[in-house]
Amino acid sequence: MRNVRNILWVLGLALAVGWNAADARADAQLVWNGTEWVSPAPAEPGTPEGDLVILRQMVADGQNKRVVKMVEEFLVAHGESPACEEAMNLAGQSLINQGQYWNAYKWYERQISTYPNGAFFERALDREFLIADAFVGGRKRKALKIFRVPADLDGLDMLMRIAAHAPTTPIAERALLRAADFHFTRAEYPQAVAIYEDFLKSHPLSEHRKYAMLQVARAYLLNYRGVQWDTAPLLDARKRYQLFAQAYPQDAEKENVEGILEEIRLGLAQKVYNTGRFYERTKHPRAAAFYYRKTIEDYPDTHWANSARGRLDMLGPLPTDARPFTPPPPETPKTKVAKASPEEAPPQAASTTPPPGRTRNQPVVDLPAGPGSISDASTSADSPDLAEQPVPLEDLSNPSPAN
Repeated sequence: MRNVRNILWVLGLALAVGWNAADARADAQLVWNGTEWVSPAPAEPGTPEGDLVILRQMVADGQNKRVVKMVEEFLVAHGESPACEEAMNLAGQSLINQGQYWNAYKWYERQISTYPNGAFFERALDREFLIADAFVGGRKRKALKIFRVPADLDGLDMLMRIAAHAPTTPIAERALLRAADFHFTRAEYPQAVAIYEDFLKSHPLSEHRKYAMLQVARAYLLNYRGVQWDTAPLLDARKRYQLFAQAYPQDAEKENVEGILEEIRLGLAQKVYNTGRFYERTKHPRAAAFYYRKTIEDYPDTHWANSARGRLDMLGPLPTDARPFTPPPPETPKTKVAKASPEEAPPQAASTTPPPGRTRNQPVVDLPAGPGSISDASTSADSPDLAEQPVPLEDLSNPSPAN
């Protein structure tokens, strides 16, 4: 009796699976008529539904070369039909299948601009993202039908357009993060910061928020180039790491945020101390004393404070002056400093050129290697550029059913 029940249960399950499969096949054969999904009309040439069935079958069978021309003819013959949206989408897919990603992108943009709220809008954006990802990953495009030229910046522009087409959507999240990561891997930290910050503002509830918060902190820190340069990136990095630690305390421990913040504090202390050394060397003892005292007051437990105490002792009593002392701004006086040691190098305003011997993506704050260290967050100067590694697009070769 028990065996009979088991057999009946298996038969019932098989029938249910068969019915579901039949329903799935029926659903897969439906087409969008502008209002609802309906069963397609017979493939009769000359009607929008019939011509669309022929185009769809050609793409499915790999007969891609004639599709674009037939779609152009379709748009002329059935310009008022909502089926034109899918026809444009099929033209883009046929070009992707032939490896013509740039031309495919232009068809998807044409579709989106003509049908901004169409049934195939999300499919077009998905294909655009995969094309853009391939371009920023190193795939080149044809120019003048002969030359193959880099298309990474074209891909970057595509990503930003995708985010503008569908703001606050998951595809916009993916596009913004990919664009920000692209700048980060190229050591273009100000550009990366701008896009990460845009992502955090426009997607406050995203599951990728933690990643973006950590990346923006790393980008700020890596943009700091040493005591000779402006400390604004270092101060911004400190703030972003503190916010990350407040929002994700367990992850902050894994990323060694406490150690990074301590290194930032030491970097700021060194900056103040070096400013004092510069003014002492350039014969401005009162200014030097001001910055030495500031080092001691703001960072009393650091070795820079100990050095500042020693320099104050060497300065000895300073001459009295009836005028109130105003500290000079930490800018470089017009004094020849070619022979200054690294410790005594004068403070300078921010520059677009990194100091000698340091690459743009080489960290300034040296931390022990390990999870959360600056070496983890940076990209080595010897690492291969991700833009030179083509991204395969196998998943572009098979059109997915409309959502």
